[in-house]
Amino acid sequence: MQKAELYLEDDLYIQLQQKAKQAKLTLSEYIENLLKTTIKKDEKISFKEIVGIWNNKDINIEDIRNKAWK
Repeated sequence: MQKAELYLEDDLYIQLQQKAKQAKLTLSEYIENLLKTTIKKDEKISFKEIVGIWNNKDINIEDIRNKAWK
């Protein structure tokens, strides 16, 4: 495990302390969990990656609506 030092504005530090206390975690554990969650979100497929997946397919919006509302 590596050590990292960071500087936070007072109000952010207080908010993080309060959240950590509510979660019954140390401040370090809470911040680590936040960072892990953020990284996992970034690793998920983004909308930009799926735009156009139906291009050149024999499908249209009216067909989809007709099938969905039966």
